[in-house]
Amino acid sequence: MRVRKGSSLHAFHDDFATILDENPKALATVIVARLQPLGGTGGITVLKEKVAGFPPILWPVKFCHRASYLPGEIAQLDWRHTGAQISVRPGMSRTASGLVASLPLPATHAAVFTFGRMTPESCAAVLGCFVRLGSVPGKMVSDNRGCIVKSRRGGPPHLPNEVAARVGQLLVRPAVPRPSFHEGKGQDERTVGCLETSFLPLRRFSSLEDLQHQHDHWAETVAYECLRRRVRAKVKDTLDVERGFLQTLPAELPPDVSSHLEAPAVGRLRSSDVAVSTPGLSM
Repeated sequence: MRVRKGSSLHAFHDDFATILDENPKALATVIVARLQPLGGTGGITVLKEKVAGFPPILWPVKFCHRASYLPGEIAQLDWRHTGAQISVRPGMSRTASGLVASLPLPATHAAVFTFGRMTPESCAAVLGCFVRLGSVPGKMVSDNRGCIVKSRRGGPPHLPNEVAARVGQLLVRPAVPRPSFHEGKGQDERTVGCLETSFLPLRRFSSLEDLQHQHDHWAETVAYECLRRRVRAKVKDTLDVERGFLQTLPAELPPDVSSHLEAPAVGRLRSSDVAVSTPGLSM
């Protein structure tokens, strides 16, 4: 009967312990390369058997908590590239971007799509989102993009004059989290992920207006019909409840001449006209 010879790796128990203490996620190939200069000649299979004999490593737990908001308290906004290429003329296309606004409590969202992400487009898109939501929350949390927030340089955030005027017209309080603090817009991050996986794939858009129309129809017929498990109700039903705590849109808003809005009426612009008259806000 042939006696199985032991592997030379069995003599390196203390070295195994040192390596695993230094980096518990080290690959087997890396450990073998580390032991070869010390005289270890065993293969990957023997190495894995040896490592399996060590006690399991207990990873530290990262504690977190779920943020909760009062009805009507807050909306989260964020610009994202859609990746959708839309033809603007024969042989030329542009990538559409979207401003996504989410209400955390009912998990409701609205989006406005544009080609640009400058301050004028942001002002029009913010209004377009709240027109689609039908109401305005008490606070608006946005990211630190230059079209919404001036360069901070380590100091407090300041809004461009056009953005400050827009949020003032809507009577919504702006709030800007620190840079790269994505948890501050957790609901909006999840909403964007839903759009990227459930709305955009396998769709074609003939124009920016077509993209806007398809999204608004999908939101009403699919996203708003989803069950909100946290409250055991459909998204559209929770939105109806939240609207009782939200502010109503101003009846009239002054025209934004810096955005080259193509409004049908001269003079003052009603909020009900914005969604159908402003480029990038067409229903």
